[in-house]
Amino acid sequence: MTPHELEALDGALRREAEESGARIVAGARLDAEEREARARDEADALIARAAREGEAVAAEQIAREAAIVRRDATTTVLVAQQDMLDELRRRVRVAVRALRESPDYPELRNGLEERARRQLGSGARCSESSPSGGVLAELDGRRVDQSLDALADGAYEAVAAMLQERWR
Repeated sequence: MTPHELEALDGALRREAEESGARIVAGARLDAEEREARARDEADALIARAAREGEAVAAEQIAREAAIVRRDATTTVLVAQQDMLDELRRRVRVAVRALRESPDYPELRNGLEERARRQLGSGARCSESSPSGGVLAELDGRRVDQSLDALADGAYEAVAAMLQERWR
């Protein structure tokens, strides 16, 4: 081979090497772009799945917390209602026991005795109820409580039942 032919062969080999290198680089770039696109798609899918799973976990957590809040709120309401009923019972008893100090108490006591005798019979033995006032009556082992506390409790029970019905 002549130097000119060697030079031509060298040029052709270089061009072929450059073209081959360019094809390899282009193929590598295309492969890298495809891999990057697949990786992005996989990452997007993982992110979407994680978001769905996170939403599901968050929804479960929110549902649990909402149930706790509802239960706590119900407890708070029930405690407040019971406190109110306890205070109502106390106030009713105080108000009814105050009747014992009223100038009309002897008339009230006589009325309670008559009521007890109507329930048990005219031979019922009646006595003063202590400490609240009112009457306790007994006949043949049967008893009737017409004490002021019993009257207060009856009034309280009626009002409490009405309140509890409204609270439902």
